[in-house]
Amino acid sequence: MLNLLLVALIALVTTTISILLIKPLSKYIGWIDHPGGHKKHQHPTPLIGGFTIYLGILIALIVCGCISEYLILLTALTILLIVGIIDDVKNLSPIIRFGAQAISVLILIYFDNCSILDLGGILGNNTLYLGSVSPIFTIFGIVGLINAINLSDGMDGLAAGLTAIALIWMGLIAVLFDIPQQPLAIIIISLGAICGFLIFNLRHPWRKRAAIFMGDSGSLVLGLLLGWVSIKLTSVSESLINTPMQRLPPVVVLWLIAIPLLDTVSVMIRRILRRRNPFLGDREHVHHLLLKAGFSHGQVVAFLLISAALFGGFGFSAWQLGVPESLMLLTFLMLFGLYLWITFRAWRVAHYAKLIHNFIGNTQKI
Repeated sequence: MLNLLLVALIALVTTTISILLIKPLSKYIGWIDHPGGHKKHQHPTPLIGGFTIYLGILIALIVCGCISEYLILLTALTILLIVGIIDDVKNLSPIIRFGAQAISVLILIYFDNCSILDLGGILGNNTLYLGSVSPIFTIFGIVGLINAINLSDGMDGLAAGLTAIALIWMGLIAVLFDIPQQPLAIIIISLGAICGFLIFNLRHPWRKRAAIFMGDSGSLVLGLLLGWVSIKLTSVSESLINTPMQRLPPVVVLWLIAIPLLDTVSVMIRRILRRRNPFLGDREHVHHLLLKAGFSHGQVVAFLLISAALFGGFGFSAWQLGVPESLMLLTFLMLFGLYLWITFRAWRVAHYAKLIHNFIGNTQKI
């Protein structure tokens, strides 16, 4: 474990140094996100975060001498990194983006045994096996997660923070139940690289706005990483572990990624029902609504990250307390129904949230 923490430190330092070296060059190669459209940042900002996170992970794996174990994962990540960088600069069509994501997932399915084989006991005591539809379900699931992380990248520190929180819960599960170190190593190294990025992206008292963005290249890489780790943790064979816990039930993963999943699915449904392009950006994500209600950038990010941590804690606790997987799924679907009902009345809810925000502010002044 100490060696893994040292390698994570290498990932953090590599990401940090690469940001410092590449940032001054970004404007000369056009690697900049300019304000405009639904984007509300006011200054041109380098889009180098995704590349530097990838570089931090790559160098850490090279240093620890275990890169051969992750060549297939790195191949899939490299494809998405390149496509993401091109998309950041040229704005690729959705067909090309989704095609590249599907190809990356197919590489993991057929060369890394990374498939969703079953959905656990969500329908009762018997395991629901996917059989021949497993590859299709895996592509749908991971591509959906990739785009959920991508669509949550609307505020400084949000997408990377949500990914980090999910990975922290997954890392805790891997450590507590002695799951083999292949997913654990990637979890800890990725967290190191993400922390290096957040130093420059997350707002704090000494920085009023992000110095860099991670861009589509970053959100695609993080989404695929999160999908890979999720499948590895939910498909561990009993013969590979030394505890009575067989594996992480797939339904628990829903709770670990609840915020980006709930927000993305609800936004897509609203756009489709309103006969709008579901892939065309707007300002109706939950973070936009909270900003509209008058909450500050820092308050919104903190609220969503804390909510993500609490949802993850609920899923983990319910699993450990022996709550049936079917009940965990039903509870999640009820949460989604409530979330969808609220967001369909988004601007009305924002109005009442603004009144509550103003009331709290006035109370604090008394």
